[in-house]
Amino acid sequence: MRRRGAQPFGEGAQALPAIAIDAQLLPAYADKAVAYAKSLGKPLDRLVITHAHPDHYNGAARFGVPVHAPAQVREQIVARGDSRLPTGQVIPVTDFTPTLALVPGTEVIDGVPFVFEAVSGGEAADELLVNDIATRSLFGSGH
Repeated sequence: MRRRGAQPFGEGAQALPAIAIDAQLLPAYADKAVAYAKSLGKPLDRLVITHAHPDHYNGAARFGVPVHAPAQVREQIVARGDSRLPTGQVIPVTDFTPTLALVPGTEVIDGVPFVFEAVSGGEAADELLVNDIATRSLFGSGH
């Protein structure tokens, strides 16, 4: 599922948590994504950042959950430093820096297998693809 202003959420059985993928450019859009996650009636478990472009990580602090990303993506985000929005607002790098290293491979999250695949040479230097095996859904990092 994709719609303007919100990124997809991995959805398993009703009792399982939601997994947010990417955090939006503007904090207001991140707030909408978080509100959508809450409307599912599931706890939001984590945020996964797919690559080091501000429209994928600026709103990370709004999610209030651990932020996961591959080590290379985290390094690229830190190297970019603070983010300046089109409105002039500055978001400090500490607000969106991933705190947990995501290691590519298969991870079972509350009984749902996810495959995290690192790829290079696409839109960004390093990117992450997320495959929800249970629903046969592939979440890419492109626009």
